[in-house]
Amino acid sequence: MNRNRAFHFLYFLILLLSTILRINLAIVNRDANDDHLFVARLIMQEKRLPGMNECWECFQPKLFHYLLSIIFQILGIEIKDVEFQIILTQLLNVFMGIVFILIVWVFLNSLTFENELLKIMAFSLVAFNPDLIGINAQATNDTLAILLGTLAIYAAWIFLKQERSIYLLASIIFVSLGITTKSNIFITAVGIQLALLVKAFTKKQRFIFFRAALFLPGVLVILFLNPISQYLSNYRNFGSVVGMNMEEQPIPDLFEKSYVARPGIVSIQDGFFTFKYVGLLEYPRLTNGFEGYPAHRTSLWTQIYARANSVHFANWPVSWGAKGNENFTLTRAIFIFALLPVAMLLIGAVISLTDFLITLMRRSIDSLQIMDYGLFDVVFWSYVGFIILYSLKYRDFSVMKAIFIYPAMLSFPLFFIKSGMAIRRVLMDQKLFMTILSVVVTVLIILYSLDVYTLIVHLNSL
Repeated sequence: MNRNRAFHFLYFLILLLSTILRINLAIVNRDANDDHLFVARLIMQEKRLPGMNECWECFQPKLFHYLLSIIFQILGIEIKDVEFQIILTQLLNVFMGIVFILIVWVFLNSLTFENELLKIMAFSLVAFNPDLIGINAQATNDTLAILLGTLAIYAAWIFLKQERSIYLLASIIFVSLGITTKSNIFITAVGIQLALLVKAFTKKQRFIFFRAALFLPGVLVILFLNPISQYLSNYRNFGSVVGMNMEEQPIPDLFEKSYVARPGIVSIQDGFFTFKYVGLLEYPRLTNGFEGYPAHRTSLWTQIYARANSVHFANWPVSWGAKGNENFTLTRAIFIFALLPVAMLLIGAVISLTDFLITLMRRSIDSLQIMDYGLFDVVFWSYVGFIILYSLKYRDFSVMKAIFIYPAMLSFPLFFIKSGMAIRRVLMDQKLFMTILSVVVTVLIILYSLDVYTLIVHLNSL
């Protein structure tokens, strides 16, 4: 078996094994972070789209729920057959999760980086990510939103390279559908628009200017003309395009702590300028009450790190919760081995953004094209800014979720690879670094798999 065939086999094996975990978790799971199926059943029963104030999840755009109601009716699934609805919806989300992983595979194989080992490691970290597997196996709208946002970014990426209008049109459609699924996908639209403007103002061609100017207006027209989004009816009936099932909270002080909702952000310093790693290792789990919570619950970056790397950390949904110190050793091991890959992702993000900004100031057209006009930088950092503002606005720990950044996940493997390439350039012993990194990632993937497997065993016992 030659080297290329070996790497293709590894890609396929990673896809296969991560798919098996997803399918098994979807089959045994009966719970979700939020009850989105209630909205779908309401649409089936009422033969209309409910308003944003009619149920807990009714504030959401309705594409996911509307599609489910149509599928249920076509298949003759009765409103009362909740268990079958759950399993079917979760398997549909698993399918969409697999499509997402395939897009990452195609994207990585399209990159010009010659180091295939870094690509394989980046791919495996995405495919086996516990938080992604967990949300793919739940009956929520997150997986569809992540997929559509990713398709929009991928189509925009091809347009920036090939300048074929069909890809820009595809990006407009995908991002519009994404926003009709979940409002935060609008961040993706903004990121793509900024990248298009960078290309338009540096290349200075009428063709590019015209299409860049059409992108965001085109998205907005589709959104407001599409009744499933309910953005126009929301504005007419409630005076707001989007709603929320939580109350906004007062902005916290810089240092002095104040406690609202279920903390959450208690001060700007504590929430955004801490990484409570030692406390996380001491108690690697969340509690969901108003009081008696671990100190790391009020640190945004600790929450993002922990949620992204373990299905057990969040201790939610209810049936996913563990008793006592169950899985603590496994979760601690994950948090230890995840440090290096996560650090590399962040280093790569900083390197990529710095290179892009320097190149932009120099207006080097060829270099900007190589950097994809900052598409992945803008999208990633826009979602980081979004999660900061979101956490600051509502201050409840439940909004401090890694999956809210996952629509930008196509940038994760790219930054990981860029970081790996940069580290190899400055190290004398590149072989030793790659050996250590390979061992760390391999062990982490095994721990990720055990994390999901133990959840499957737990849910099956119920």
